[in-house]
Amino acid sequence: MNLKSRMALAAASLLALSGIHCTSTGPESAVELSSLAGTAVKGAPPAECLAAQEALLVFERVNSRLEAGGDLYMYGNMENLSATLGPWLNSLMAQLVERQFFDTETAQVEMVAERAREAWPLFGYDAIQAFGMSSINLGTEKDPFYSTRQFFYTGDRAAEGLMWDMSGQNMDFPALGANWPDNACLAGVVNPDLGAAHGRILTAFPELAELESRLMFDIPGILQAISGPAEFMMVDTDDAGLQLLVRITDRDNMLYGLAAPMLSLMPGAEFTMDSVCIALPEMMREKVPFDTVMLKKGTDSFMVMTMKDLDVAVADRVAAGKTLAADADFQRLTGGMPKAGSVFFYYPKDGQSKVTGWLNPLGTGESTYNEAMATMVSRQDDGLSTVTSSFVGMAEMQLRNAFGRLNEVLDQADSVEMLPGVDAAEIEVNLE
Repeated sequence: MNLKSRMALAAASLLALSGIHCTSTGPESAVELSSLAGTAVKGAPPAECLAAQEALLVFERVNSRLEAGGDLYMYGNMENLSATLGPWLNSLMAQLVERQFFDTETAQVEMVAERAREAWPLFGYDAIQAFGMSSINLGTEKDPFYSTRQFFYTGDRAAEGLMWDMSGQNMDFPALGANWPDNACLAGVVNPDLGAAHGRILTAFPELAELESRLMFDIPGILQAISGPAEFMMVDTDDAGLQLLVRITDRDNMLYGLAAPMLSLMPGAEFTMDSVCIALPEMMREKVPFDTVMLKKGTDSFMVMTMKDLDVAVADRVAAGKTLAADADFQRLTGGMPKAGSVFFYYPKDGQSKVTGWLNPLGTGESTYNEAMATMVSRQDDGLSTVTSSFVGMAEMQLRNAFGRLNEVLDQADSVEMLPGVDAAEIEVNLE
């Protein structure tokens, strides 16, 4: 089946799923719904046909941001899903309560469910009319290059809520990767509007405002000051291992002015006008993968790092031309991406395993997806799009990680005999 036939079938399926059957009742001329679908409607009730036409139009707009013909294609209409899943979930909850599934905690569960329903608009999900996702190999079998796209279509609806506050506004990336060193195991930037998110949460949960009023700090002022671009990277320093550097917006150095004086009172702290360096106590070093925390202030910025003067080491490496922008994998993965976005992150080859090990030093497993990957999130006039470039398909990536986590569980179960009478090794052989 060729691409045109697939799209026609998809469009016709939308009509079928909507339950609308438009038939000829008179000599009226056909109303063309979609050149993509190649179907027409004659003499149907206007309201139903308009609804069908709108559904197909939404589908076309989502589909135009995706890539068909790959290993994954998915589309969902939020209104149809809500109309179907909403009553089903309510019925399921009622049956569980009736059968006393929750025992004495029924009232608490009902309260949580009710608050969850109230919170749905808070997150801004109600602005999404439809969503889609696709994954396709644009390379070859021997040299794969996968493009995975997602699009959340809002149309003319106002994109308001925590989802949109945290995704933020687009930033221009004229020279993506030029400020990140080539020894980064993770690099990225986000642009959240924390001030707007805070105000929205207080509006939804006014009881939090009273709690906040008891604090000594100007929480709204602080969140407004740090709203803006935040850059992060994890750098493999060889001798000192993996280290973290975060640089956030800090207008008038408001957050640094609050945090630095308090941290300078810790035993052994090295304090200057522009920085404070703290050696962690021995008992804390056993629980975290670093032994130093350093804070530095810049012009309307605030840096936190897990190694003294890590920012200087990064700047020196970048000045020497050793950047991600010069890396072949980075160039290939980001070459076709938008030049503006609100969120971007990148893992080089083996980066995910190193970061996983750093975040969970006591864990026995590691990420089973270790190829390079880059993702860009962009705000659009009619929604939100994500583009991910990788050397493994999204479906295979998820399966790898799922079986990797299962293998780790089996290892732990076998070591502590959590599965009596079961040979974990035999299960792992079957998984292979």
